[in-house]
Amino acid sequence: MNKADAEAYASELRSLLSNRSHGLTETPSRAAIDIAEQLERFAALHDRGVLTDLEFPAQKAKLLGG
Repeated sequence: MNKADAEAYASELRSLLSNRSHGLTETPSRAAIDIAEQLERFAALHDRGVLTDLEFPAQKAKLLGG
């Protein structure tokens, strides 16, 4: 996954968590926000070469429970 894909995924996750599309006023849980923030950190580490092309999706899957 490249930086643009990771940013798009994180943006979509934030959108889903905001519940705007569902018309709910409930705020997202801290755990859900932490997941989005961690995905952004993984993407940044991948962009800097700290995480390899194999490590990045593995870390993402582990974070998302997959």
